[in-house]
Amino acid sequence: MMMEKPTLQIVWIKRDLRTRDHAPLAEAEALGLPYRVIFIFEPSMVAHPDCSNRHLRFQWQSIKDMEQRLNRPVDVFWGEAEAVFAALLNVYAVSKVFSYQESGIEKSFLRDTAIAKLFAERGVAWQEFQRNGVLRGIKDRVDWDKRWFVTMAEPLIENHYRLSRFPQEEGPLLGSVTDDFAIPADWLRRLEAPSVGMQLGGESLAWRYLQGFLSDRHKSYHYHKFIDQANLSGVEIVVEGAKEWSGDYGFFIADQVARSFCAEV
Repeated sequence: MMMEKPTLQIVWIKRDLRTRDHAPLAEAEALGLPYRVIFIFEPSMVAHPDCSNRHLRFQWQSIKDMEQRLNRPVDVFWGEAEAVFAALLNVYAVSKVFSYQESGIEKSFLRDTAIAKLFAERGVAWQEFQRNGVLRGIKDRVDWDKRWFVTMAEPLIENHYRLSRFPQEEGPLLGSVTDDFAIPADWLRRLEAPSVGMQLGGESLAWRYLQGFLSDRHKSYHYHKFIDQANLSGVEIVVEGAKEWSGDYGFFIADQVARSFCAEV
C-alpha cells in the first residue's frame, strides 16, 4: 500500500533575496498551507560568463540572513532546477509553486519553459509575480516606461509571518533530495570564504547601506552604480527615497536609485 504524500507548497526564491515587499512569500502565507522556501544553485547558470564567485557569495550571505529574518530554513540545492523539482514532486504533494518571474539570459528563459512543462504534467500551479518593470516576452518597447511607473507606484506589500509551523515546514526534507542535491564541498568553501573588499549580502545590511546612502553618501556622487538589487525591492527604494528627499528633485533621484536596482543586463 502506497503512503500518501504529505502536502507542501513551495516558494522558489531567485534574485528576490528579501523578506519585505515579497509577493510570493505573502501569497504562501495567505494560503495558510505548509510551505518551504527553496533556492537552487544551478550549475548551468553558475558556469555562465555573467556569474562569478562574488555573485554566488553574495547570494549565500543573503540566504543566511533570510533564514534569520524568517526564522525558518531556506532549503538550498545544487543542481538543475528541473531535476530538483522533479525530486521534490516525487516525495511531496505539491499543488502550488510561487516565485517571481525572472528576466535575464536565454538560459533562464529556456529553464523556465522546461519547468512550466514539468509542472503542467504533474498538475502543479505555478504562480509567477512580476519582479520589476522589466516585462518578459514583449515584442517592442511601446508604453514600456508607462508600465514601469505603474509597477513602481504599486503599494508596498506588508509581509506578515505566522509563528506556528506545520510539521512539513520543520526539520529535514523527506527522501534523499537534500543529499542528492547537496552543495559540493569545494563550492561550499567558496561560498563561505571571507568577502574581503566586497559588499556583504543580506537584507539587514542592505537597509543599512540604503539609509547611509540616503542620509549622507549620495552627496558625493551622482550615479548610483554601487547599490545592489537583490535585497530590497525597487518600490521600497522609491518609498524610502521619497521620505528622505522632498520636492521634484527628490522624486527624480529616488526614481534613478530604483532604476539602478531594477536594471537588467
